[in-house]
Amino acid sequence: MQNKYNFIRDMLLNKKLTFQQKERILILAEKEFKKEVGVLKDIDFRLKIIEDIIQKGKTVTNIISNKKENSNITSYAEKEEIREETIYYIDLKNIPRFLRLLNNNNYTKFLTHDIDSSDLSDLENSLQANYSFEKHLTKIKEVFDVLTVKDSKYKTKYSGISKITISKDLHAKIKSYINGGNKWGEHGNSMNWSDRKLLKWCQENPNKVPTPAVDLGYEGYRFKDLIFKDIVYIFKNEIHIRESNSLVGIIKAILFEPINKFYEKIETNFDNVNDTIELFTDVEKVKQIIRKILFLIIDKHSLQNIPNVEFTFTVNDGYAEFFIFNKSSKMNSDNYTFRFGKHTKSLMKLCNGLCDLEIFTDLKDGSSYKIPIWTKGIVIQNDIILRENKEITGFEVFEKLPNPVDGILYKLKFDLGLKL
Repeated sequence: MQNKYNFIRDMLLNKKLTFQQKERILILAEKEFKKEVGVLKDIDFRLKIIEDIIQKGKTVTNIISNKKENSNITSYAEKEEIREETIYYIDLKNIPRFLRLLNNNNYTKFLTHDIDSSDLSDLENSLQANYSFEKHLTKIKEVFDVLTVKDSKYKTKYSGISKITISKDLHAKIKSYINGGNKWGEHGNSMNWSDRKLLKWCQENPNKVPTPAVDLGYEGYRFKDLIFKDIVYIFKNEIHIRESNSLVGIIKAILFEPINKFYEKIETNFDNVNDTIELFTDVEKVKQIIRKILFLIIDKHSLQNIPNVEFTFTVNDGYAEFFIFNKSSKMNSDNYTFRFGKHTKSLMKLCNGLCDLEIFTDLKDGSSYKIPIWTKGIVIQNDIILRENKEITGFEVFEKLPNPVDGILYKLKFDLGLKL
């Protein structure tokens, strides 16, 4: 019953439906609920709630306040919260462009690099003074503001850069790494560029940088068992896949995480992974996507033996393509019964702004299809999937393939951000 009510509520909150269509849904819903026994009074009230919300713009709280005479229904309805959420597709190029600009700017590049004698000379020329950490940090904050705030008051000071839309999570991570206030990163790091003790060290060590390269001849800022350069490299690994932070290394670390023990549940092959590819991205989100796909592979695997998973990482026409191939398996559905479930919708949200996701698979009826899971043009509105303003549940977007896949192939497509 709860699921039926939620489905009707979500349909009525869909702004793409006309008033007449919503009225028709209410009529059909009333007929359906009258099949149930002993709940009509409760159902009538709940239908009144969603009808009032759609027709009169009332909130649940306002309606409940006028219904205090029915304590049982009120206690149930008070727990109901209707929130509209629309997730629009974010362009793939935004995150790598943003991170490349951050990585290349004269001031912000040291968020991910140590400072050698040549860098120090360049910084002093830019600052037009001996090195001052406070002045350097001010410049970093101004550049970040230009990259994240429309019509930033600092935009005239930094030509060639402007606001780029990135995910809220990545924005929050970088902001906390620069400004403090909240922990950041996969492991909840608290050290940041605005840390009070770091600022004190810089004041006590004028003209010294907190992240010196070897040629400067001193250690830099130390706290607990770490030096500040360690924090810089931790952050770099959260936004940059490269040979020293390779995709193979990332996947193997996931496989051997004690909480999941994927290494006991799948066989793997890394022969087709190019570890020299550089990709600026939200590495934490990439890890979450990999974990979720591995869970799906293990959960949906249709054979008695453990899954054989082959990984491929390659470059194609300005994009990095990452394939996770569950060989010799198939989806346990046909094209008309496939539906976007909660795991698929969760993957969609993780991929947004990061990568496109398609699945190539054989179905149980012997046919083979490409399924666009998250690509340009798809919108999530109150957990309803839309494309070209029409609701899709799954099979409507299937594209038939001429040849069998011989397994289930997950394709993640990342923009390399080479066109700044």
